[in-house]
Amino acid sequence: MKNTLKILLEKAEEDRRAVETLLAAKDSPAGVIGFHVQQLAEKLLKAFLIFRKTEYKPTHDLVFLLEKAEAMDVSFLEFSDLADDLAPFAVLIRYEEGYEVTLEEARSLFERALRLQQKIIAEIGK
Repeated sequence: MKNTLKILLEKAEEDRRAVETLLAAKDSPAGVIGFHVQQLAEKLLKAFLIFRKTEYKPTHDLVFLLEKAEAMDVSFLEFSDLADDLAPFAVLIRYEEGYEVTLEEARSLFERALRLQQKIIAEIGK
């Protein structure tokens, strides 16, 4: 059986590929893209916490997960806005009306999440 760290990184990669596919397609729903970007960030942060042997409660709360990462490495502070911006995509945008995102906003969130991915992969690879 694969370990949780490896599974999270593989699933994060699947979300990354899904976002790239959706961004390349015509008329992709921006909310779905945002959801996969949120999932990418969530899985990456959980992988980092596991790598650092830090326990966390089961959650989709990126702000909580990022705060745990920041407690170990203050350089994660640069991703505070990303966590705030992605928070609605965990549940809110999937089930409630009134929260809209444009394709350009979704693309920007993805680019910022890729920087988080680079940081975490570099850390885990040390």
